[in-house]
Amino acid sequence: MIDSGSLTVDRSNIVNNRADFSGGIGGPSSTTVTVDRTTITGNEVTQRGGGFIADGVGTITKSRIIGNSAGNQGGGIANAGGQLTVQDSNVNDNVAGDGGGIVNLSGTVNLIRTNVNSNEATGGVGAGGILRTGGTVSLNSSRVRGNVPTNCAGTVPGCTG
Repeated sequence: MIDSGSLTVDRSNIVNNRADFSGGIGGPSSTTVTVDRTTITGNEVTQRGGGFIADGVGTITKSRIIGNSAGNQGGGIANAGGQLTVQDSNVNDNVAGDGGGIVNLSGTVNLIRTNVNSNEATGGVGAGGILRTGGTVSLNSSRVRGNVPTNCAGTVPGCTG
């Protein structure tokens, strides 16, 4: 995790990291993190943001966030007040207590042509795909399917089941 400034990761693999927060990659409110054509997999956290956490500005494009886990929230991605855009990507097969795929605690998450599939929540509210506890989540030509026990919790327009 970087403290301030900007970070760009392009055509990389972020694999098998362990932490309390932000197992794979992320940054606090004073950062801009850009991830392009990258696989983020096998990362674990005790709290939230197994694969990616955004408190500042985050952009994920043409990437795969797969097979990450969080003891609390956001097995794949956690947004804690940032402005996050995920485009042409897959957020699949992640596990957390809640928000197996994505948790939005506050701020904005905009999913564009992105799949959030086959994620799992193991307790609590039970959103396997997307958990929105605050802020806004928008789906633009994106699919949220096959998440256990539900696809979404909290208001996520366009998300069913």
